[in-house]
Amino acid sequence: MLIISAFVYKENRYTDGCYGAPLDDTFIHLRFAQNISRGFGFSYNEGEPQAGSTSPIWTILVAGVSLITGEYLLTAKVLSACFFILCSFLIYILSKRLGMSKPYALFTSVLLILTGRFDWSILSGIEVTTFTAMLLAMGIIHINGFYNLGNLSSVIWSI
Repeated sequence: MLIISAFVYKENRYTDGCYGAPLDDTFIHLRFAQNISRGFGFSYNEGEPQAGSTSPIWTILVAGVSLITGEYLLTAKVLSACFFILCSFLIYILSKRLGMSKPYALFTSVLLILTGRFDWSILSGIEVTTFTAMLLAMGIIHINGFYNLGNLSSVIWSI
């Protein structure tokens, strides 16, 4: 919770108190998410289906959660923050699996938390933290030897 509060503080400081997102990509994803959640499918404009979303998994995730929250930008930012926190745990686990001692693994996790560009992606409400978490999880699965799961392995790696 402290980490998320720090990001909200950072955003208010960077944007002079204005709530928004620094990238147009965010609003493109949100527009697609709105239309998906309203039943118009993958479309930027209602009734005009197109494959313009560069991150369809993220768009579908935001659309699904927004059905519950009723809010799109805040949902995207909260999801980004949650996946960011997950990334800090996953990089710790991955570091331990690679043979690092606890202090070094913790240091790796702290370095990730303090990385400015990664922090910025949270404020943007884009898919960076989600896909980073997926990649870290796949690394952990691979190191643990779960890559011999047959067809399930193919499904996991294709995501």
